[in-house]
Amino acid sequence: MATAEQHRWAKLIGIIFMPPLVATGALVVLSAYLVAEPLVAARTALVSMLFMVIIPTAYIGWLIRRQRIHGGIELVFTEERLRPYLVCTLSCAIGAVVLIRLSAPQHIWALALGYVLLGVLMAAITQRWKISMHAAGSALPATALLNVLGPTALPGILIVPLVCWARVRAARHTIPQVAGGTLLGSLVAWLDFALILPRL
Repeated sequence: MATAEQHRWAKLIGIIFMPPLVATGALVVLSAYLVAEPLVAARTALVSMLFMVIIPTAYIGWLIRRQRIHGGIELVFTEERLRPYLVCTLSCAIGAVVLIRLSAPQHIWALALGYVLLGVLMAAITQRWKISMHAAGSALPATALLNVLGPTALPGILIVPLVCWARVRAARHTIPQVAGGTLLGSLVAWLDFALILPRL
């Protein structure tokens, strides 16, 4: 396969597996798996997506439209990432509270809390190092799904190395940056689901 073709595939994979889209898939799967009533499951998924996906993405879209950022939806420029990360963190925190009030399954609002922790850490790290949000944003939900679904979720883990390959091949990140994002996302999910959630 020619390098140019690999580059095109890498860019496509980066778009398909953007963190908001991976989060959407995880929330739909968790809601369908954990909530027996279809209408309640749909409500849970929609509320979760509102705070964890729609509001953060809409804010980035607004920044782009107002020309406040110039790195596109992928937030290519490190110096433009702080505000979007903080807004995403705040939105996920509010979402976690709303989901708890709605008596949503613990694992779903725990995922929201995981994104809160990830957002804080990413906002801090990205000030000095361009850690990969794509890698962290795929590793966190993939690890969360593995915790909830067990071996059934193993195929979803394959998304993580695929995303890492794509980000390096597209020259968006280096190998250490995607490795760091993968480690951070996995660690946050492990802390969230294996240590914190069982004690609540």
